Amino acid sequence: MKKHVPVMLNEVLEYVTKIKERFPMIVDVTLGYGGHSAKIYELLKQRTGGFLLSIDWDKEAVDDVFDRFKEEVAFYFTYTPQEGLKKVYESDGGENVAWAIVHGNFAYIQTILSEVIKELQHEKHCVDLVLADLGVSSPQLEDKKRGFSFASSSASLDMRMDPDTYNVKAYDLLNFLSRNELKRLFEENVGMPSKFAASLAWEIEVEREKKPFGDKDDVVRIQKIANKVLPLRKSSLGRLNLATLVFLALRMAVNMELDNLRELLENLPHILCEKGTALIIAFHSGEWRIIEEKLPHGMGIDEVVVPTRGEIRENPKARSAKMYVLSRT
Repeated sequence: MKKHVPVMLNEVLEYVTKIKERFPMIVDVTLGYGGHSAKIYELLKQRTGGFLLSIDWDKEAVDDVFDRFKEEVAFYFTYTPQEGLKKVYESDGGENVAWAIVHGNFAYIQTILSEVIKELQHEKHCVDLVLADLGVSSPQLEDKKRGFSFASSSASLDMRMDPDTYNVKAYDLLNFLSRNELKRLFEENVGMPSKFAASLAWEIEVEREKKPFGDKDDVVRIQKIANKVLPLRKSSLGRLNLATLVFLALRMAVNMELDNLRELLENLPHILCEKGTALIIAFHSGEWRIIEEKLPHGMGIDEVVVPTRGEIRENPKARSAKMYVLSRT
């Protein structure tokens, strides 16, 4: 499996070092393959200690982290609204840092945090730092079974991050949404211009009449449609295929990503300590718009940090990232 490179890791760790609490509580709501969480854990060990809670809805990713860091992970939980919090694993050891991982959706962060604190009888009930990296990791993009990107050249368009939670697949949207609903999906999720969204929706409607989506040639078919309708545009790294926006918009719709982001933002004033900070790393206009325009009462944007040129050269996937530094007002 190709190694995932976490975006703006140094900038994230700088904010960890700024925490003045002796035993801080940190929540990484997007554990992924552990790029940020593992480094945060190491930094906390070098300090006086603390509590790290890492959450992700991708079970394959959570299990991968657990397998690789089993000696460091103190607790492994699962959470669903139906069954609540369930303990899967508890270690016997005792580090100065307690690292708990949860397979669950960060839209339920307030409930997950409350139940974990109750289960562990933790004395602290607010969070000093919340981290959310809204990007998809390299192993997820390259998993040919999921159809997240062009790399999945022989896969159906499933795109579910958590198959146990979400029943609707991307090809269901392609088969059953009306032309106007598809157009709106592309416009609202990724800010696609109306004329391109309309043409794309029409081509999808024509194509599904020939053969419904849901077969191993889904990715190739959608890529051909997108390349027919959407132009290439110049970027700082050459030519960017706007067909990537089609895959992004479908993935966001399947996993209700913008709705989940709204829920996370609404929960921040209720879980952050009085001087707590939230770092939200977002990658496209749909996410930027929600963060900039839909912050709940009690939250403000302190600054927006972008990757350095050096990081973009080393990791081109970071080029569109913006890290919003939020605090309770």
